Amino acid sequence: MTTQPLDLDSLVKESLLEPSGRSKAIGDGTKVGHVHLKVSDLQTSITFYRDAIGFELMRYMGSAAFLSAGRYHHHVGMNTWESLGGPQARKTWTGLEYLVLTVPEEDVNELSSKLARKLASQEDSPKQLFVSDPDDINLVFRTL
Repeated sequence: MTTQPLDLDSLVKESLLEPSGRSKAIGDGTKVGHVHLKVSDLQTSITFYRDAIGFELMRYMGSAAFLSAGRYHHHVGMNTWESLGGPQARKTWTGLEYLVLTVPEEDVNELSSKLARKLASQEDSPKQLFVSDPDDINLVFRTL
């Protein structure tokens, strides 16, 4: 596994900024193959994503872990490299607002049962579930 630096200049050139200099939102319909999260406690996060959501732990590296569905190399990476023991994200901070995960419709009832104690019931619907992970990262589960 290799890591390449993010080319920020290239991203800016691809019109991520409006003429005013304000950031644009990524377009609706954009799909991301996987995401990496900063977490404050790796074991707590692994337990949540594995046991409550159903991801499989693919690789554990001490301060980082990689989990997936369907034996893919990883859908969710997480680490404590700059966040070990840190505070939960605050809504006023720049960062991830929420993460949408798509799941097959036939898996929604099982997922709903697993997450029953964590669901924000006022926002749930048969096609969408809302929950926050141990670091207060908002997750939205939608059916395919």
